Order: sequence, then C-alpha cells, then structure tokens
Amino acid sequence: MFSAMLGTTKSQWKRRIDTSLVETLMLGVNRENERHKTDIVIDTWFRSFENKFPNLLSLNLTGCIYITDASVLEVTRRCSNLHTLNLTCCDDITDASVSEVARRCSNLRRLNLTHCDEITDLSVSEVARRCSNLQTLKLRFCYKITDASVLEVASGCSNLHTLHLAGCDRITDASVLEVARHGSNLQTLDLAGCWRITDASVSEVARRCSNLQTLNLRGCRNITDLSVTEVARRCSNLHTLDLRLCRNITDLSVTEVARRARFLPSLFL
Repeated sequence: MFSAMLGTTKSQWKRRIDTSLVETLMLGVNRENERHKTDIVIDTWFRSFENKFPNLLSLNLTGCIYITDASVLEVTRRCSNLHTLNLTCCDDITDASVSEVARRCSNLRRLNLTHCDEITDLSVSEVARRCSNLQTLKLRFCYKITDASVLEVASGCSNLHTLHLAGCDRITDASVLEVARHGSNLQTLDLAGCWRITDASVSEVARRCSNLQTLNLRGCRNITDLSVTEVARRCSNLHTLDLRLCRNITDLSVTEVARRARFLPSLFL
C-alpha cells in the first residue's frame, strides 16, 4: 500500500497528505525480502514530497540499506527540529549527509549510526561541535572512527549520557580518558571490542562517572583486575557489567564486584 500510494513522483497522495503535525516517522524495515523495494521508495519520497515536516522529532530508518545521502540531505532541509535520528545499517550514508544533519538539526538529542561503515571522524566531529544537546550517540561498528572525533564528542557534548563505541577498535585510552573527565552525566558506556584501552582509562571512568549504570568491556583484552576492582568500588549505581573475553580478569576482581555491587542484576563473564 505504501509503495502504491507514494511510490511515484506524480502521486496525488503526496499533495493530499498533511505532514505538518507528524512527530514520529518509522520507515525502517526488518524483512530482507522487503528491503530493496521499500528503500527505493523512501529515497525518492522525501525529495518529492511537497510538504515539510516542521514538527517531526523522531525518524527511524533502521535497515534501509539502500538509503543514500540524497534523501538524508532532504530530511535535514525539511525536518530542522529533529531530536532523534536512527540510521542503523544505512550502508551508503557518508560524512556528507551526517555533517549536514549536524549543521541543520542543532537540537538533535539521539543519533544512531550503528554499522554506518562509511562514517569517519569528519562528520562525527561536526556533530560534536554543532549538537551540544546530544544525549545519546551510538557509533557501534563504525570502524573508521578514531580518538580524534571521540575527543571532540567528550568535550563538546556535556549532556551525553549514552555512548556506544563497540567495535571501534581504533579507540585508545586517550579519548576514553577525556570521556571520563567530562562524563559526570554518563550512564551507559559500551567499549566492547575496543581492545587498545587499558586499566588507565577504565579506572578513570570508575572514578569520575559515578552515575554509570551500564559498562560493556567485552573483548577488552588489556583490562585487568586493577580497573575492574576500581569499578566495583566506585560505581555503586552499576546495573550491568560485561567482562566476557577479558582474559586477564581473575577471581580477585569478580569477588570484589560480587561483594560491593549488591544490586547488580546483570554480570557477564
């Protein structure tokens, strides 16, 4: 029905549908056999719609693997009040459109770029500079991200409470230390697969991020009992701790976690 109504540039429905009051739009798809057809429709849809979306606050394009910069750029022109943008698995998205999102959508609170393989430090740094109200940033498996942009995020986004860096294996202690220094509001930190980080930065996270509730260190092979014990002693609000594949962890720190984190419902070893 969606394709039949809106799938052509001459569709009369584009003129008849009033989009001015739309606040949430979810166009993401989950079934593989529907992806290609739906994504092509979406890519032309925003560009050909006659109305703007002045009240659109949330846009979810998860799984739209054929979405291009063209449609995301059109989103930024029509949806300047956007608070939430989810581009998970939008493989063809590049720095060009994400940088424009940062410039035009300064009220952005939540940005999910998980598995956006072409994203680099260039656009993430732009987000950090322009979107000072950002609360959630997910860069999981954005393999080109380095310390350079994470340092900018740490210093520029003081309201950040959720940061996902899983799979960003170029990240080192340098940027995680900066996240810790500015992370008084941080509640969730996902560093799974960031194998370069050491006890130095994790201990600093423990000392400075007292509101931390979720910490994922899975696959951080240089982490030892030293920093995990510090997490156990300092992070009294911790709900979830993932230490799977941390080969240097022993009974010493796990016992300390068990003794101090009485309300820890999720511990993965």
